[in-house]
Amino acid sequence: MVYLSGRNVEALKVSLADSLNVYDVLLADRIVVTPRALEKIQEIYGD
Repeated sequence: MVYLSGRNVEALKVSLADSLNVYDVLLADRIVVTPRALEKIQEIYGD
């Protein structure tokens, strides 16, 4: 649902937790993440 809504917001990048890359994270001014997505990100990239 967030992905579909996010497509309408200019300058917003929506990524799935398992396809997130470090470059996008470093360039971001703000990051909004669900608790479940944060768990997945920590699983992939470590604590």
